Amino acid sequence: MSVLTVLQRIKSSPTMYLGCQDRAKQLHDLETLLHGYRIALLEHSIVEDPPSNFLRSFGEFIEARHGWSTDAGVVGAILSGTPTADEAWRLFWEAMDSFTSQYVRRWNGAEV
Repeated sequence: MSVLTVLQRIKSSPTMYLGCQDRAKQLHDLETLLHGYRIALLEHSIVEDPPSNFLRSFGEFIEARHGWSTDAGVVGAILSGTPTADEAWRLFWEAMDSFTSQYVRRWNGAEV
């Protein structure tokens, strides 16, 4: 399993993986889960494709694409840059899909 697999599962069944139906809370819980996933990889010396700095790279993608500071985290940037939590949820997954496509191609050595 990779972080990409985890993300696809969460996207298809967010309430099952993240609990409540409040989109803002789900986004914060998702970010926490991804941080925990990275820590688990590091603690157990597991190397996966893509590498464990995936969330940081996604933050850089968000900054470049939208000009939003991610000082408060990726989710903080998205929530502060969108009018509603539902819009933030939609934008998160839209950006994640775009980023994942580019990121995987870069990781595999292909041109973006």
